[in-house]
Amino acid sequence: MKKVLILSIFVLMITTSFAQSIEDINNLIDKSKLAEAKTAIDKFNADRKNATSSDGAYFKGRIYNSLSRDAATSKADAYNYKIASFDAFSKYLTLDKKELRMKLEQYKSFLDLYLGFYDLGAQQFQEKNYTASYNAFSKAQVVEDFILAKKYIYTEIALSKLDTALVMNTASAALNASDTTNGILNYRKIVDANITSKDYEPVYEFLVSHYKTKKDANNFQLMLNKAKIAYPQNSFWNELELANLSENGDKTAMFAKYEELYTKDPTNFVNSYNYAIELYNTIYVKDYKSVDSATSAKLTTILKSAIVKDTTNSANMLLTNHLYNSAADYSQAASLIKEGKLTKPADLKKKQLLNKLAMAKMDEVIPYAETAISFFGAKTTLKNSQKVNYRLVVGYLAEIYKIKANVAKAAQYEKLLSSIKF
Repeated sequence: MKKVLILSIFVLMITTSFAQSIEDINNLIDKSKLAEAKTAIDKFNADRKNATSSDGAYFKGRIYNSLSRDAATSKADAYNYKIASFDAFSKYLTLDKKELRMKLEQYKSFLDLYLGFYDLGAQQFQEKNYTASYNAFSKAQVVEDFILAKKYIYTEIALSKLDTALVMNTASAALNASDTTNGILNYRKIVDANITSKDYEPVYEFLVSHYKTKKDANNFQLMLNKAKIAYPQNSFWNELELANLSENGDKTAMFAKYEELYTKDPTNFVNSYNYAIELYNTIYVKDYKSVDSATSAKLTTILKSAIVKDTTNSANMLLTNHLYNSAADYSQAASLIKEGKLTKPADLKKKQLLNKLAMAKMDEVIPYAETAISFFGAKTTLKNSQKVNYRLVVGYLAEIYKIKANVAKAAQYEKLLSSIKF
């Protein structure tokens, strides 16, 4: 009997000591003696007999979260306190299957941590501490996902499965911290969920550009397709797609795409001019010998469309060069047919036709060359590249008028040519 009595008293003493310890810690929290409360809870949890104490985990969560909000706590320490607090509260749920303490507070400690991480991330972003900001925003996502998985409901705020504002902030912090991997990871959450309001168009632009630069063909095409569906009026997609086709050397697909865009809207200067550049390079760059007549005619047509909205003289200058080169081609072809006593009538006829075509092309050059001269002449200062083009078109007209035997006009342009100095 005595042994039983002594054992009963011993158990009672342990229970009373345990209760007083937690009560003392709770009193320290109520009195806002957080440093003392931290020391007490750490000591309590360090005791091996309290290893499975749900109260030890719960009060650690409360104390550490309170310390994270203390004005005297640095932001770095606040982040670490919040991490420890979340871990402690999570541990509490595994130790107390009834979750009594959390039910009494309606699980608001988790909401407070979510909002706390979010606010901390915003503050650190403002301070340009982007890595720390990214870490805090990321942890806010973790806590939010935890809350949603547990299906906790709060009257103060309705959390969503995809918190787009938080995701965007997290991505922005990562990218500002030069953490492209995590920036992309968060941007993809927006696109993969097919969020397509106007505010997110830059996200699609960033991703399409990123995957093009990285030469990630699968993701580039995936993002491009989504972007074109979401924002069909954005011409940026066409520019990137064309640039990608050009870089990959798929000329057939590239020209098919240009033709599609040109047919759809021949007044679009950027598309028309870029189309013309590609055609021009195909004709005149790489072992240039002669102009394919169909391609030449196509280039002329496209450039005339581009000139309508050209404010830079770029399309006009390109057309001037093209027409002059075409005239030179006809003239050179004619010169290769040698005349003599035995010249065939068919050859003579062909030579006359080629010379006629050359003169006709020269006549075509004149108005475009004059437009270019007016453009350059109206400027008070010219860049060296502009002076090169200025001299080029003036030289064209001087040469054309020599061939046409217009001495006065030829002299006029020769004089102007000599006046253009570098």
